[in-house]
Amino acid sequence: MDAAAAPSSTGLLMAVVGTDHAAQDAKLAFGPAEIKRHLTPESGGKLHFAIDGDSAHWLIPYWEVADEAFTCYPILGDVAVPAAERVGAGDLALASRGATATADSEFVRDPSPASNVIDGIVATEESFANRWHSSLDTPHPHWIQVKLAKPERIGRIVIRFADPGGYPTSFQGVATVDGAERVLFDQKANTDTRKFEARFAPIVTQTFRLVIRQSANPVYPNAAQISEIEIYPPAAKQ
Repeated sequence: MDAAAAPSSTGLLMAVVGTDHAAQDAKLAFGPAEIKRHLTPESGGKLHFAIDGDSAHWLIPYWEVADEAFTCYPILGDVAVPAAERVGAGDLALASRGATATADSEFVRDPSPASNVIDGIVATEESFANRWHSSLDTPHPHWIQVKLAKPERIGRIVIRFADPGGYPTSFQGVATVDGAERVLFDQKANTDTRKFEARFAPIVTQTFRLVIRQSANPVYPNAAQISEIEIYPPAAKQ
């Protein structure tokens, strides 16, 4: 369909497109009334929108759809992601909010880029492919770092783990404050397979680094993997 067939200014049919045929049955984790606040305009395209917390889909005008899998009728609501597995609404560490992520390595046989930890998708125990996974060729420690869009005042960090058989058991969280590194937490005997949460006196930072020193799976002693890193402003009482 060419540009001449585009809808008039009185209405515009939008399509959810994706990287594979799963987009034809796209499910979004919010209702119709919330959709506008979950869309972020993309700089490279007019009326192209990133979907908050969903790196696999985006929104474009229907008449621009070419070879992508798409739907104009996505399923909206709580069916997309269980409430317990969503990142919080105030998470600053999201790609859709301008955050970026880097890591010391990546598992090349199962591409698991650092950007997975800022996409808003929390891995489950049954399906934990959405993750960052370090190289197995280099020993611990491994690290992954999140840089926020700008310096922010923060007071809480949540680390979501991926593989329940290979979660981090020893790790440290470090922020850059006034040009110097500050240790926010130092966990040496973690036994929670799903997540770790740290609250601390508020600081202003743009950069947070998670350093993993040991993981639970003895078969793959050099493996480090994380599903999501969430960074939040301090609670009101702080």
